[in-house]
Formats: sequence, C-alpha cells, structure tokens
Amino acid sequence: MALLKDVLFDNNWSSASFQNSFAVNKLMQSGILTPIKGSIRQDIDGLDSDNMKSIIVAGIISRTFAEPKGMDATDTELTPNELGQTEYKVKTFYQAYSELERSIQADIMPMSIADAKVHLINVYGTYWATHWNKLMANMIKGMTDISAITIGDGTANFSRQLVLDARKIKGDIGFGRIGKMYMSSTTLYDILSKIEAGTISAGTIVETYGQNTIVVDGVQTVVQSDTPTYKYNGVTEIELDDDMADGVVGIIEQGAFGIGERNLKQPLESIRNGLAGNGSGITQVVSRKAFIIHPIGFNFVGTLATDYAKVSELTYAELQGGGLYEVASDVKATNITILKVKIGA
Repeated sequence: MALLKDVLFDNNWSSASFQNSFAVNKLMQSGILTPIKGSIRQDIDGLDSDNMKSIIVAGIISRTFAEPKGMDATDTELTPNELGQTEYKVKTFYQAYSELERSIQADIMPMSIADAKVHLINVYGTYWATHWNKLMANMIKGMTDISAITIGDGTANFSRQLVLDARKIKGDIGFGRIGKMYMSSTTLYDILSKIEAGTISAGTIVETYGQNTIVVDGVQTVVQSDTPTYKYNGVTEIELDDDMADGVVGIIEQGAFGIGERNLKQPLESIRNGLAGNGSGITQVVSRKAFIIHPIGFNFVGTLATDYAKVSELTYAELQGGGLYEVASDVKATNITILKVKIGA
C-alpha cells in the first residue's frame, strides 16, 4: 500500500522526472522540440521563484558564405570572414498545475511505492505534454500574421502541392523532415471529406490504428489503439488541437522549437490550504515548472496585456492573438511554415 507522503518524500524528485512519462517522451521523440544549449542554458539554470526573468536575451551566431580567394606569388591578402550575431528575446514560463490529494491517494492506494511514483510521473507528465503541445499550437495560430512563413490565402484546398510550395521557403538549405502537422478537427474533417469525394488526392492523409501505451496501476502496457491516428502521406503525424483556427495548418519540421527547463527545488509537493473548501481546508499535490518553449529563429516582440514581472507566462489567448513573434534569422533557417487552406466547397 502506497501513501502519498512516502511517494513524495522518499523519492528523489526532479523537474526532469516527468520526462520519463510516456506522453513527454513521445513528444520529445517527435523531434519538433530540441534541447536548448549554450549561454541561454545558463540563463535557464538561473531561473527561480526569486529570480524569474520574464524575458531572456540570447543570440544567433551566423556565418555569411564567401567565395575563396585564389593564392599566387603576389602579396594577396585574405580578408577574414567575420561572424554575425543577432540578439533575440525568449519568453519564459513559470507555471503550476495541481490535483486534489485525496484523488491522487485513492489512485495509488493499492500500488507499491515504485508503481505509485510511475503513476504520478505519468499523471503530471501527461498534463505538461498536453500543455506544451497547446502552447506550440497557439504560437502557430498567432504566427499567421507573419507573411514570410505563410503560404496560401484560404482559397485553395489542402494538397501535396501546397505543402511543397510551403517547403520551398527552405530554398538551398533543403527540406527538413516534417515532425508534425497541427490543425483543428474541422480542418481535418474537411480534408478527409474531400478525399472521400475525390476532390483531394487519395492517400494525402491516411487513418491508421497503431498501438498505444497505457498505464494501469502504475504499469505501462501496450494495447491495440481504438482511436485512429491521422498521418500526412502515411508518415507525418497530425496533431489535432481545436485551439488552431479552422483552415490553418502548421507544418513543423524537426527542431522547430527549443525547450529548456530549470530543475526546481520542489517540482512536486503537497500543499494544504486550511481556509479553502468552505473552511474545512483542502490539500493539493502541486507540480511546478520553470521553462522556455521558443520557436527557433524567431524573436519575441510582444507587448503583454498582463504584467508578468513576478510570475512569467503567456496565456493561450495572448498567443492566439498574434503580434508576439517576428522572424529573427534568414527565413530559410526557420522550421515553421503555415498554410491557409480552403474550408468547404
């Protein structure tokens, strides 16, 4: 029998513990998130509740290609190619999620302490993976105001040609592997209906039934999925999120978003509020995270409606509203492209 106090205090919890959850691991394996390194990593490590910077300033190092000079017996001198550096701003997040202690305790009561820890990792890991996916979906939705990465005006149906037109932005850098496509359920329904009617080519998006990993009593089990997964060309997974605007498709290549997380002192703890619950008090199990999720190659330029001097975040509504990001590098080096496609006849 597992008691929550034993699970919380007798295990070495860290912010990275939740990366072992199935949901977070699946998100990281998609490749669209890449760990932040370098000087900005040091800035992230310096974040804390007493030192929460709302914005971190980082830099993009660039080299301009130059044709080599021929050398001969004369006094030809080489002009060194200097590195360029562009500063850009990165928004930080310091957020928390909680569940009632009595609910968690009821779940883990029949488990061993080891299985109970796995259960908590998956409960909270699933929440954070879902939240991170929603952050990215809402960032993408808000980026439709960036013309340099947007293809289409909503008058043409979704098609392989339109995807190729979007990827042409990469130019001589070349196409990267598409990690995911983000769209709303209405957009997917419209595409599937047009495939059925023959208006869009068969196989453009296919329905698959694979295997899912579920957690039962703290133990991961692989089962046949009853819920279909939709894939572009049968390969690229489609992430459905109705926070995405209908008719907007985000094409997300690998490494599109950088992620970095501060290892907090108490990433998971039990907190009692004696005045809540009509005075009877309630106890919550709180998970905290201080992190960044930032589109690589973009600069945060937003003016926020809320003062986040002490608590740093961005709401979904703020992200959806746009005007928060601009391209900070050669657009070829960005890994996010947005399609505006036709909905309906």
